[in-house]
Amino acid sequence: MINYFYKYNYKNNDIELIELLDDYIINDQIVIDNYDSKFNIFKNYIEKNGITTGIEIERKYSDEVLEEASFFTIRANKNIGYPVPENSYQELYFSNPNNHCDCKIEQVKPIHIKKDIKWKKRNFFTPFWLYDLLFISKIVKDMIKDSELKGVCIEKVYKGVKKPIFLDDVFQLKVSHKVNTNEEVNYSEYIHQITECNYCKARHIYTSLDAEVVCDKFELRNKNVDLLYLGNTFGKRRIIISKTFRDMLIESNLTNGVVLTPIFDKDHIDVVNETPRINSRETFINSFLNYDTDTKWLIVNDKKEKIIVPDLSKLM
Repeated sequence: MINYFYKYNYKNNDIELIELLDDYIINDQIVIDNYDSKFNIFKNYIEKNGITTGIEIERKYSDEVLEEASFFTIRANKNIGYPVPENSYQELYFSNPNNHCDCKIEQVKPIHIKKDIKWKKRNFFTPFWLYDLLFISKIVKDMIKDSELKGVCIEKVYKGVKKPIFLDDVFQLKVSHKVNTNEEVNYSEYIHQITECNYCKARHIYTSLDAEVVCDKFELRNKNVDLLYLGNTFGKRRIIISKTFRDMLIESNLTNGVVLTPIFDKDHIDVVNETPRINSRETFINSFLNYDTDTKWLIVNDKKEKIIVPDLSKLM
């Protein structure tokens, strides 16, 4: 079972919804979960009005769901610091980013960051702009070194460029393997944007990084590694770890600063499909009903947003 907990920052013109869900208002937010008796009122209103902003979603997975999952997506819950040099870090650390397909860009040199990292209680972070890279503390690095995890590489990290200094408490969890599966994203999260690679036309739909992914577990297991990328497009790949890796982090109490989301196997797609949730595919399409083709402005509630309308047929 998957529990979604929705928090909606309602607007002044949401009078109808406010009246219907008055008992669900906490600190100027409508707070409701997907198994509540009045959830359909909330769901239908959001979908009908094409509301794609102002909603936070938290989720909780049942023990059964977590036990059945063989792989998990992993990401840092906070961006910290910046790569340097800020204007040319792509050219320095990655392969020909301006001349090749976005799906063929690879990291070729260790990353340099601007400042020392203040870890506090966390053990993971991602620098701004490098959203599909993951950096770890020395504690996590030492755990990995002492383990029998397969396909897990550790890369050194440096501070500064002109006189680089090796950082002995920051390391990159470098992903060297990937799987090109035709994964399906559960559109329980809001679709923010649709993009295509300029060269190979690979399509990417922006949702929350925590949106559930459904794919064939055998494609992942056949790689016989504990760390890999799902997808090809630079900057948008999901990092995947095995259940073995995930359990080690939990048992070692090293999950501070990290979000772990189970990947659903196609054999268990019913768990996803039968979960009550907002249909964000329909919501996204409805958000364009008030689109003005002359001014290029989209009206979402009382807020104007200037956008480019994607090819909605790709969502049908």
